[in-house]
Amino acid sequence: MTGSMKYSGKAKVEFCARLGTDWKKVADFVEIPINYQDEFASGDEARAIWHWLERREELAKLPDALRYVRRDHLVGLLEPEAPPVQSGGPTWPGCPYPGLLSFKPSEAPIFFGRTRETAELLERLRPPDNRFLAVVGASGSGKSSLVKAGVIPQIEANGGWLCSRLTPGGVGDDPFMALATALQPLLQERYDTIRQLHAQLTDTGDIGNVVRAALASRPATELLVFIDQFEELFTLVAEAHRLPFTILLGRMADTPGLRTLITLRADFYQRCLDYPHLTTLLRQAQASFPLHTPDVPALHEMITGPAGMAGLCFDDGLVSRILRDTGSAPGALALMAFALEDLYRKSMPSKRLTLAVYEGFGGVRGAIGERADAVFDHLAAGAQQAFDTVFTELVDVDPERGIPAHKRGLLARFDASEAARQFIAAFRDARLFVSSSATTRTGPRRWSRSPTRPC
Repeated sequence: MTGSMKYSGKAKVEFCARLGTDWKKVADFVEIPINYQDEFASGDEARAIWHWLERREELAKLPDALRYVRRDHLVGLLEPEAPPVQSGGPTWPGCPYPGLLSFKPSEAPIFFGRTRETAELLERLRPPDNRFLAVVGASGSGKSSLVKAGVIPQIEANGGWLCSRLTPGGVGDDPFMALATALQPLLQERYDTIRQLHAQLTDTGDIGNVVRAALASRPATELLVFIDQFEELFTLVAEAHRLPFTILLGRMADTPGLRTLITLRADFYQRCLDYPHLTTLLRQAQASFPLHTPDVPALHEMITGPAGMAGLCFDDGLVSRILRDTGSAPGALALMAFALEDLYRKSMPSKRLTLAVYEGFGGVRGAIGERADAVFDHLAAGAQQAFDTVFTELVDVDPERGIPAHKRGLLARFDASEAARQFIAAFRDARLFVSSSATTRTGPRRWSRSPTRPC
């Protein structure tokens, strides 16, 4: 990524002092011409590289260059300057970190670090012939948050578009029912019940009339259907619905006034290619948007930006420590988000987030395990025995590749077990499970203490 990233003076000093003999590899990676390299003062090459990039507003190339030359430990030292404090003072009440929950549209003011990706997605959606777009990324890379707190608030702020969100398995195992449930509030004048709309979608697949009816009485020119967690088509949806729903998606991409945006876990991309209509959609130019793991500058914004909105400050060196502990591995963003929420809650009522509190719960790598262990250990013995019963319903494993995926489970399936209900309630209260009125699903992705515990 290139851009006008500004790093702190401390970051510059650390980089210049520690790069050493790898300066030549870094200079070649960032494409500094040989004739410029020949003019570098001996022993001061790192500073020359910094100044060369700074003049061209390309300092954001440094993290990738350091990873390329296997100096990853230096990446965490490149702490960007903190964003300016809001002139009007703190504007966000309460915790500015949602933890394992994805950001909601209402949380757009505390959503930081994805400005470029948000702008690129909006640009992809703008052309009238781009009617299908898939945001593809690793589990925990922030796909849902990018759309919900980045893209959708800007679309709604600009006016002219309606937005509707669903997940394929959000209403049982029928994605047509999930789609009907999401669209029916826009169509109450024409469809009295969700089942009427469901019948039209399944019987005729006439999505065009549905879109025209939704837009007819509103000053809107487009309807955006956001299908979040699209991998649920393969983990929660009944087999009989999968092919028909992909056919409907193909029709949706040909429907004037309708745009379809999905988020998809990268490890389920191959499953999409088993369905001809999905394959055709993904082959289209600009149809796939790969979402990378956030780089150091983006992670820094994700840490310090929300803190500035809430009037929080950090101990010296704590932000750098969190960045080093987070790293760039898939899923690290989710662990960082959870640790930041824990750091906030355990630091309150102080507005200062301290290194002592951070180390007390094990930091980025230990936060989830520490909380999960504490919750489990406080359960009665009977409730602890419900572990296998609960997680059998909440974790799905792909039989072909052995890839685990969290899934929703119907709360009604645990009605007969008081122990299971106690287990779910305790983990829900600790924000390790997320539940709606009818379903629950897992939150944490890492927790391991013994063969009988989650892993």
